[in-house]
Amino acid sequence: MPRRASEGRPPRQAALAALFAGRAAGAPKAAAAPKAPAVATLGSDEKRELDRLPRKIEKLEAEQQQFGEAMSRPEFFSQAPDKIEAAQRRLKAVEVELAAAYARWEQLESRRG
Repeated sequence: MPRRASEGRPPRQAALAALFAGRAAGAPKAAAAPKAPAVATLGSDEKRELDRLPRKIEKLEAEQQQFGEAMSRPEFFSQAPDKIEAAQRRLKAVEVELAAAYARWEQLESRRG
C-alpha cells in the first residue's frame, strides 16, 4: 500500500504536501483578496483639466454634429474628392478626440475627492 504524502511528516510539512498535491491534481488556487486601489486626489493641474473638459467635449460634439449634417446633404458628395476625404478624416479625428476626452473625464471624476 503506497504512503500518503502527509504520513510521517510534521503537521506543517503535511499541510504543505497536501497543498501542493491539490495544485498538482488541478485544484483551483485560492483567490487572493483584491487590493483596494489607491485613490489619489487630483492635483491642481488635473483639477483645471477636469474643469475644462466639459467645454472641450461640447465643442467636439458640436463639430461632430456639423460634419454629420454637412455629410447628410447630397451636395456634400458633389464636391472635390480631396475635400470629402479631408472632411472624413477630420470627422474621424473628432470622434477619436471625443472618446479620449470622455475617458479622461471619467478617469478624473472617479479620482475627485
